[in-house]
Amino acid sequence: MTRPGKMPADESPLLKVLGDKDHADLTGITDPEMRRLMLWLDGNSSFYSAYSKPERLAQKEGKPIPPPALQ
Repeated sequence: MTRPGKMPADESPLLKVLGDKDHADLTGITDPEMRRLMLWLDGNSSFYSAYSKPERLAQKEGKPIPPPALQ
């Protein structure tokens, strides 16, 4: 489920730092690059990856699951 203003990019600490007054002029990130970063965050950071059926079902229901073990 998506909620306007509550997507991963909206909540990202990285984007908050990149957009704050102390860093925005120093990064050199163009608007298209920032949009790609936001799209990547929104498209990929919602899910850590869940492989077991119980974890996938929990994630689908909006319940938290543990991050995956490093592979």
